[in-house]
Amino acid sequence: MENILITDRLDLFATSIPCGNMRGLSINAQRYVLVHSKNDRWYLVKEECPHSGAKLQAGAVNDQHELVCPMHAYAFSLHDGREARGRCADLWVVKLWVSGNELWWKD
Repeated sequence: MENILITDRLDLFATSIPCGNMRGLSINAQRYVLVHSKNDRWYLVKEECPHSGAKLQAGAVNDQHELVCPMHAYAFSLHDGREARGRCADLWVVKLWVSGNELWWKD
């Protein structure tokens, strides 16, 4: 497993991706969505919904710290990836960690 630096300018990321928002990005030729939760935590999720294949970047983050799919409104926990009502496979999600002004992922 390796540590992957997402950014060394977290201050700029936090300004461009306020709490409750997200943005798509590529890491090692894979597409992900970087989520800045409403409780100021950072998560990385796979770009596509495990239920429908919809692009999750077009979804929303709710007050229960779930990522809501834009197609069928399935809600996935940012903590463990489970869909709120157990209707489909879990969403791949990892919590990122902050070190100073850096944002990291352990692959």
